[in-house]
Amino acid sequence: MANIQTHIEGSEKLTCIFGHWPSFHDAEVVDLHFWRGDSMTERSHRRFPVLTAKIHLWELTNEIDARGYYVLRNHTLATLRFHDVLDLEIERFRNQNVIIGLSIKSQELSEGPWKRSFAVEFEPAGEFGATFRCSRIEVMDALPWTQTG
Repeated sequence: MANIQTHIEGSEKLTCIFGHWPSFHDAEVVDLHFWRGDSMTERSHRRFPVLTAKIHLWELTNEIDARGYYVLRNHTLATLRFHDVLDLEIERFRNQNVIIGLSIKSQELSEGPWKRSFAVEFEPAGEFGATFRCSRIEVMDALPWTQTG
């Protein structure tokens, strides 16, 4: 979907670094945290599962360095949080989790508790991949990536 960033809270944390919403091409998922939510009935409302992902991404340029490699810039550690996660499927999370891209498709809903639903796919480049649906996405952080992470 064009301009998906308009539906993602805090998207400006990434668009101000890259000048647009990044594709996450060849990015690496370095951390996944899944919280079941809170279904205690004495609370005023239930909180459904939340998935938080930390992703190392960068910008690939057309420039070539002295060694003959493409120059990569804006190395960033982005923390994305996905709320009210449903139908989560994860495959082969390991010590290296490179993705081809992060696909996010938005759909307005006419029924149910949420106004919008997102279909999310961490598109596998190798073994790791994930798909799910959620009601809300937010960029929590976008920090400079260092050699130590």
